[in-house]
Amino acid sequence: MIFRGSLGPYAWLARFSRTNKWWVLAITLVVTVAAGVVGLPPAVNNDILAMMPDDDPVIEASKALNEEGGVGLLTIGLVDEGATEEGSEKLGEYAEKLAGVLEKELPDIDFVFHKIDNDLAYRLGLFQLDPDDVRTLTSRLRGAVALGPALNPLVAQRLLDMGETTERLAQAQDASLIGKDGRTRRIVVRTTRPAQDKKWVEGWYPKLEKILEDNPADDEAIHIAWLGGPHRHIVEDTRTIGRDLGWTTFVAAGLVLLIIALAFRDLRAIVIVFSPILIANVWTLGILALVVGHLNTFTSAGVPILIGLGIDFAIHLYGRYRELRDAGADQAEALERGWTLTGPPSVTAGLTSAGGFLALVAAAFQGFAQIGIMLAFGILACLVAMLVLLPALIAIIEPKERKGKPLIGANLVSSTPSSASYQLAPPGLMVAVLVTGVMAAVSLPRLQFDYDMSSMRAEGSGYEELSEVERELAEGSFAPMVVSYDTKQALRGAQERFERKRDVGDLPFVGEVLSVENLIPSDGNRRLEELLELVKVMREPNVRYVHSSPARPIIEALMPLREMKLSVPTKEDLPKGLYALAGGHESDHRLLVFPDGNVWDMRNALKMLHGVRGVAGEDRVAGPVAVQGLAYEYTQRDFIVVGTLALVLVSLLALIDLKKPLFWLGAVGTLIAGMAWAGVVLSWIGLRLSIVNVIGIPILLGIGVDVVIHLLHRLQEEGPGGVRRAWMTTGVAALVSTSTTVASFGALLLASSRGIQSLGLLVVVGLTTITLIGAMFLPLAWAAGWRITGQAPAQKMDEKQD
Repeated sequence: MIFRGSLGPYAWLARFSRTNKWWVLAITLVVTVAAGVVGLPPAVNNDILAMMPDDDPVIEASKALNEEGGVGLLTIGLVDEGATEEGSEKLGEYAEKLAGVLEKELPDIDFVFHKIDNDLAYRLGLFQLDPDDVRTLTSRLRGAVALGPALNPLVAQRLLDMGETTERLAQAQDASLIGKDGRTRRIVVRTTRPAQDKKWVEGWYPKLEKILEDNPADDEAIHIAWLGGPHRHIVEDTRTIGRDLGWTTFVAAGLVLLIIALAFRDLRAIVIVFSPILIANVWTLGILALVVGHLNTFTSAGVPILIGLGIDFAIHLYGRYRELRDAGADQAEALERGWTLTGPPSVTAGLTSAGGFLALVAAAFQGFAQIGIMLAFGILACLVAMLVLLPALIAIIEPKERKGKPLIGANLVSSTPSSASYQLAPPGLMVAVLVTGVMAAVSLPRLQFDYDMSSMRAEGSGYEELSEVERELAEGSFAPMVVSYDTKQALRGAQERFERKRDVGDLPFVGEVLSVENLIPSDGNRRLEELLELVKVMREPNVRYVHSSPARPIIEALMPLREMKLSVPTKEDLPKGLYALAGGHESDHRLLVFPDGNVWDMRNALKMLHGVRGVAGEDRVAGPVAVQGLAYEYTQRDFIVVGTLALVLVSLLALIDLKKPLFWLGAVGTLIAGMAWAGVVLSWIGLRLSIVNVIGIPILLGIGVDVVIHLLHRLQEEGPGGVRRAWMTTGVAALVSTSTTVASFGALLLASSRGIQSLGLLVVVGLTTITLIGAMFLPLAWAAGWRITGQAPAQKMDEKQD
């Protein structure tokens, strides 16, 4: 076989790379070293705030809040398994000891807070009573005391029945933010530097772990049941990303190497095919460092993904080169003809894949956009590396006189022309389309979404996997939403509105509503006047008659007033940290709205955010839970936009390449059928979509069309009767390339992050299904077209005989 005629661009590129092989490798080395200097080792930043659009008011307020330290406190949850309902003195003692050690030995500590004095708690609780209620209580109590011995028990009970005021008095000593000693206890730590300072927190957190390890409780029943807050999650997620990146990349590379070795049955092929993919990944990390700056939870899976995707070009290009060498072409001819025949579909496949990935850039959620950038640049880098470097490596490594073995399966191709009639192809295609539509209509609505972010972390970290005590402590460690106001009056009015709406159930997932008004009320003098009048009545001798009546509980709650010297609480009266925990700030007046329930579930976080913003109006809302709710809101919209845009871009690029509408319709129709069946299979196995694995859908659109494009080009090249040959050559190459992609995504199943695991499973199942459907649908559609237009081999033979 001799390749003659003027050189096309792909043949010219192959000749240039082959004849200038050492210059090509030298330039490649310089570029790769430069990219490695910029991009290796890759930086990691998994802060969800960095993945959000900058122009959203909640994001702006949250970033400003983080710059001053944020509200992300470290919470250490202690539990005494042997405690009774009355509480545990040993637990309190251990909390006291551990808090002291942390304050003394842990660097960069603003404060460690774990308890509040009972007398101060009672005093603060009294100042939270409504002044009008206190006046009413004083008046009623004065009337009961005036009756003295003549006080009727029923009259006393009715006279002093103050409803909620009675309950608040009874709970006055529970005003501590941490709570009284009981089965559980929390220690709250605030650092002088924000947890989002990744470099600092990665050095600081191990010191905390060492202190906790070195200071266990003397009683084995007492232990640390929970560590909560952004410090822990940022460090653990960073460790997970680093571990998963190295492990999954190693496994993906190993699996791809094994497939290449089996497919080409030649060790030299491994060097020729795999070297460009490694170089392209270094280029990609360099580009990512310049454009984005870091890896995150999503982009951490990019390298193993690109190993599997990028190798596809080499399989088709090198596989066609081997096929031509086996047919008798010399090295130069096989390279130039192979690049001429396989270059165009490879470029189209690369562009359609990049188009599918670039659709992610349209997402408002930057986690999607960043992996879209990485994969789009990465797949094009792989394409360029293969087109340019393969001829140079072949010229250096493969002897010119050596034919080598063709791609596995190519030697089984029969040279005998097909005499098929394709009579069953049209009805077979109709049945296949009908079955696909029915199965999609039945199965796709069954696909479910996993909304809980905790279920995407490592095994054992999900909310549903925690014990009842751990859930209680975890919920207690959720950071509040912060609403800022310009004046004390505005703050006080807002707190009243929030509490009123919460009490009637209009604020879902809102628990405590806290501000400095809970500690130092702005109308403290008025409250003090009313309380002092109540003190006077409590000091009357005849109080003993009320104390012996059915109204005893309220009198018991008021007895400490007899000996107490009341004054309006001041900032100086408060223990260190309590003022800050209540939202105290030098310039802003802040309201802290604490979550109630599992706000790791993004739906709950969004409902809470909508409720808070509904009351706060245009006031500034910030905090991690608010950001998480927004992330869900953005990803809901992004899912539709990105999926639609990916399909449009892939379809448009396929049309530009294929040109003929019927060819384009066959390609896009096959892709849609494959995606539909992928959804059907995913629903069968019960895989849930999530904020992490949903990016697999545009990825499937981008890479799923590759098989269709390559097979369609080969079918067009072979012509009527060439289905079997197309299947055994390009079809086998497509299956091998799919195997490498499946292997690379399959490596993600070994990740400790369950979100990344689910992404791997989605693409493995989806791409396998799309490939099999494409391998069946496209030849069937092609054969049906030949049959309908009278171009089937048997029909042509009949025409000749006639």
